Amino acid sequence: TNEGDTLRTYPAEVFEARLIIEPKIAALAALRATRQEVEEMQKSIARGSTSESLVDFEKWDAVFHRIIVQAARNGLLASLYEGIHAVRAGNLWGKMKEQSLTSERMATYIVSHQAILDAIKDRDSREAERNMYDHIIEARANILGPSI
Repeated sequence: TNEGDTLRTYPAEVFEARLIIEPKIAALAALRATRQEVEEMQKSIARGSTSESLVDFEKWDAVFHRIIVQAARNGLLASLYEGIHAVRAGNLWGKMKEQSLTSERMATYIVSHQAILDAIKDRDSREAERNMYDHIIEARANILGPSI
């Protein structure tokens, strides 16, 4: 999509969409993730936590979320997720995210990712869903300010 389309989708809408689909995707991943996917998620968390730059952290953050989507084994949900992710990759979004990402926040995102992964490892779909929901709420508060 071109930049014009991206600008018409407000960040608040992106978070709304993420809150609707990503927790359920995490719930499915808890039921369906392979051992290899769990290992890849763990590796992406490790790489994110040792990132030297914002760009690097962002990359591993995206990898973590993508593996969860893959692990859910639902092609339609995966394409909906990609539509959301395409908006997140836009310029305006990148600037807002950059301004919101402090080293403390990166550290809390790593903790959140680990909690999501632990629930997936435990095959606890309800906990995976709840942890993903909380993580997106946390990211929304960091980017858009306290609850809308």
